[in-house]
Amino acid sequence: MSSIAGDVRAALELFENLRPDRDRVLGGYIGDCPVHLPHKVVPLWLTPDGRITGCAEGCEPAAILEEAEQRRLLLGSPHGEVASTDYDPQRGPPGPEPPLLNGENPRPKREPGEDDGDSRPAIDPKKVPVPLDVGVAEFFRSCDEEVQYLFAPYIPARGLVLLQGAPKAGKTWFAAYLAAEVARNHRVVFVEEESAKEVLRDRLKPFLGSNPEEFDDRLRVIFKKRIRLDVERTLRELIKASQGAQLIVLDPFVRLHSKREKEQDEMALVARTLQRIMDETGAAVVLVHHTRKGDSWNKNSNADASAEDARGSGVIAGEVDNIISVRGVPQAQRVVGQVRLIVENPASRMGAEFEKRTAVIDLSGGAQPLTWIESEPEGSKETAEDLLQRMVAVLHHAPAATDRHSIRDALRVSLKRLREAIRLGVTRGVLVELPRGVALANPNSNP
Repeated sequence: MSSIAGDVRAALELFENLRPDRDRVLGGYIGDCPVHLPHKVVPLWLTPDGRITGCAEGCEPAAILEEAEQRRLLLGSPHGEVASTDYDPQRGPPGPEPPLLNGENPRPKREPGEDDGDSRPAIDPKKVPVPLDVGVAEFFRSCDEEVQYLFAPYIPARGLVLLQGAPKAGKTWFAAYLAAEVARNHRVVFVEEESAKEVLRDRLKPFLGSNPEEFDDRLRVIFKKRIRLDVERTLRELIKASQGAQLIVLDPFVRLHSKREKEQDEMALVARTLQRIMDETGAAVVLVHHTRKGDSWNKNSNADASAEDARGSGVIAGEVDNIISVRGVPQAQRVVGQVRLIVENPASRMGAEFEKRTAVIDLSGGAQPLTWIESEPEGSKETAEDLLQRMVAVLHHAPAATDRHSIRDALRVSLKRLREAIRLGVTRGVLVELPRGVALANPNSNP
C-alpha cells in the first residue's frame, strides 16, 4: 500500500472508523470518508496501486486528505502525540509521530490547566465523538417540555418541512411569507434556483415593508448559484453560508439535484443530504416541491390535500416533520390586488394538523400583508355523517381491515375529518377499529 494510503489509514484509525474485516487493497474499501463524518458513513476507495480516488459521494482526493489531516491535528495520535503539521499535497498528510518503545508516552504528567508550551489546537466539543446510546431517563431529560417551533404551527425548530403544490400555485409566495416572518428575529437563508430576480423580489416585497435594509443581515438570498444537494462542493458551500441561520428555504426541489425522483434509493441519498444540512447548521429546512398531476392541480377541486400528492417517490414525504400544501383559489374567488392561496396541512408528526384556510396576501403594502379567512362556508363542508356514508362504500367486513392511509387516499379527506367519521361509525356500531385498520362491523351495517 502506498504512503498516501498508509497516512489516511493512520488518520482514520484515530476515529476508529477503519473496518479491517472489509479492507480491500485492490480497489477496495479502507474506511469511512472523513469529509462526511460523523453525520454520514460513506465508503472511501483506493485504486489497485493504493492511490485515493475519492469516495462513493464524489469527494475529491485533496478534500479527503485535507479533512483527514484536520481531524488528526484536532485529536492527536492514540499515544498522546500531536500529528506533524507538515503537509505535502502530492504525497498527502504524514502519519502521526510514532510512540516510544513499549508504547510509553514521554510527556510528563501535568496538572489540569497547566500550560505545556506546545501548540496543540483546542478541541472543539462538537467534533468529539459521543456515546452511541444513552439511558432512557437521560434521553427524557434532554427533551424539551413540548415541541419547539421556529414559527408555529408551520416550522418546528430544526425540523424539515415540505411545502408542496402544483406549478405556479403560489408556493414561493407562501415560502416568502414564512421566510420573512422568521427573519424578524432569526437569520434565514433563501435559496432560489428558479424564475427571475424580479419575481423573487415581488414575492418577498409585501412581507418586508418599505425598508428591506432592516432585514439585510437576517434574510440572505442565494439566487441561481447552481446549488446542488448531490454535489459535495456546492453542498459544503451551502452549509458554510448557512452557519448561524435558523431557517433555510430551498426552492424548488427539482432544480436542486440531478437524481430521479421516482427512484427511492436515489431520493434516499438526497434525503440524507437534507439531514446533513440540518445537523451541520442547526437550522430548520423548508423544501419547496411540486405535486403530481391530479386534484392538487385543479383550482376548482374541493378534495383535501394528501401527503401522497408530492411528485416522485414517497421518500421525501416520509422524511419530513410537517407537510404544507398550497393551491390557488378558483377564478371566481380571485380579487385584484390580492393573492389568495388555500393552505392545508395534510400530514404532520408534530401533533394535530392545522385547519385548512385561505391566505390573503395584500399587494398594496398594507400593515397586515397576510390575513386568513375560512376556506369554505361552514355549511358547504362535508359532515362526518356524509363522510361515513362514503367510507362504508370502500370498506370491507371484519376481519379484513383497511388501513387509514388507504381510506384517506380513496376518499381524499384530511386525517382530522377521517378520525371524526371513524369515531362516529364506531359509536353507532357501524365500524370496528382493528390493529391493522378499520372494517365494517357486520354484513348488515348501515349508517
